[in-house]
Amino acid sequence: QIEILNHELNRDKSHIIIGLTRDFQNVYLVTPAEDIAKTIKLENDAVKSIDIDSSGTYSFREMMSCYVKNRVYDEDSEKILFALSSEGIAQNLADRDEYSQTYRIIENGDIHYCQVKIIRAQQDGQYIIGFQNIDSLILEEKRQQKLSETQKAYEEVKRANVAKTNFLSRMSHDIRTPINGIVGMTHIMETEIDSREVVEDSLQKIKILSHQLELLINDVLEMGRIESGKFSFTHEVMDISENMEEITLAIQVMAEERGVTFTGVHFDIEHKCVVSSPVHIQRIVMNILSNAVKYTPTGGHIRFEV
Repeated sequence: QIEILNHELNRDKSHIIIGLTRDFQNVYLVTPAEDIAKTIKLENDAVKSIDIDSSGTYSFREMMSCYVKNRVYDEDSEKILFALSSEGIAQNLADRDEYSQTYRIIENGDIHYCQVKIIRAQQDGQYIIGFQNIDSLILEEKRQQKLSETQKAYEEVKRANVAKTNFLSRMSHDIRTPINGIVGMTHIMETEIDSREVVEDSLQKIKILSHQLELLINDVLEMGRIESGKFSFTHEVMDISENMEEITLAIQVMAEERGVTFTGVHFDIEHKCVVSSPVHIQRIVMNILSNAVKYTPTGGHIRFEV
């Protein structure tokens, strides 16, 4: 009766062990201090050249040394030898109950990814060591990483395209403003061709508007330079009063087109010559003032003071 019961218990234990260790090919119960390793589960005998003694145990150090020498990829052998040594196990399980280490093995000339898991057993000084193949996990991890990188790249391209669309949409609107001004000044010159004063004033404004149009076109071209990493600010000596005067004249033309009164007041600037990037100074001020013109209702008044 007892023999039957023990047989059934051993059978049940085998089923439980198989169930709990199904992800591991080989599982051992080891006692490093006594240099003992006992097989719990063996699907892949990686150390068949090691002798088993009469009690069914291996030399733990000899078994691990043989395994690392014959199976583990050279670049990973040192870390696995330490992880499976008495010192390594004591260090890695000093403040926890289990520890895992990923490494590579050579099998039929191919590299495979594996993982060894070391778990503290109930019996003091004993540990359960399991070996498993994790090729599928690594492949899935790499696939997910690639998907993440692809998604990230797609989102970046999408954001860049939205930014370009918004930029070009704004540019197309802003470019029309000086073009309309140039067309308007040309029409005035045609109707007032005999008035030298009107023609000269119109030519002066066309010159300024053409310069503003050039700035806007350069803005479009500069977007390409920014993307290629070639963007840089200039450092030029400029006359800030002259710069503001050009902007004021250009904005006055835009304001007249929309029926808005624009007044530019330039106080006596003590230091007119400054080192800056004239194109960017003009662009910033022009954006602020053109928005003021755009959002001021007909009949309104804008005052610009420097």
